[in-house]
Amino acid sequence: MSKIGLQSRSLALRILQEAKNKFGKELLDEHLCQSSLSGKDRNLVTELVQGIIRRHKTLDALIQTYSKHEPEDIVRTVLWLGLYQLLFMDKIPSYAACNTSLELLQEKRMFHAKGYVHAILQRVFREARLCTKVTEQSCTLPIDEAKAWLFPKPVFPDPKENQVAYWSAVYSCPEALAQAWQQAFGEAVARQLLIAMNQSPSLYLRPRIPLQTAIAEWNSFKIPVEVTQHGLLKLPHGVDFSEFTSRIQNRYQIIGHFAFQVVQMMNPQPNTKILDICAAPGTKTMAIADAMQG
Repeated sequence: MSKIGLQSRSLALRILQEAKNKFGKELLDEHLCQSSLSGKDRNLVTELVQGIIRRHKTLDALIQTYSKHEPEDIVRTVLWLGLYQLLFMDKIPSYAACNTSLELLQEKRMFHAKGYVHAILQRVFREARLCTKVTEQSCTLPIDEAKAWLFPKPVFPDPKENQVAYWSAVYSCPEALAQAWQQAFGEAVARQLLIAMNQSPSLYLRPRIPLQTAIAEWNSFKIPVEVTQHGLLKLPHGVDFSEFTSRIQNRYQIIGHFAFQVVQMMNPQPNTKILDICAAPGTKTMAIADAMQG
């Protein structure tokens, strides 16, 4: 593994150790601002930190199943990093996930834990099978509505006996939240919410230039964009928007998909007066101003 690849994971390890299961955006931003990593590697750090904090309860269930003893705190965090890459980041080769985990232990002089971590990661890699039929069992870990990992033995609570406990483990959420959603929305909708909760959000741009011009510009950057029914550009996951800000200047605005729908429902017209009493950070306000032609 390259030195840069190890640096990214080492930074993620440091942030996770400081976060102690509680994600603070300021902590991540602070470390990224102080690093010299490229946009691509910053995205990797962000995905590792945010993803592991979202999924740490699921990862702990796997560690409990595949480990014969309770690991030290830093060893557990290294296992989180390795397991998360193996199970939830399909673009990272399995050898990279395993090798960098061992290199992190080497870097931290945790030589005694290398065999232990290697054995768990290799066993999970050998035994887990990706399937396209998602059924709720104590040996299945749903990735989304279409894919799940299948293990040869029970890892999670039996959903037939306690569905809420199973959801809490595989979707890494408090049981109280899973139960509240189940009671409020029913089983099917609650499951969709739990799946969506663990997905990385998409980045949407509102073009301030003609739509076709905007599409052509992003094509020239070799970035395929998807046009939503509301006229926003949806960027692929992993694209670092900050790398393009100097080239696109003020021609686009980052805005939430649903936030923009609010503006469209308002249908603001020129020469009207609108009082925006919920204007932070101001993305809807700017969209309203553009619709009113300034």
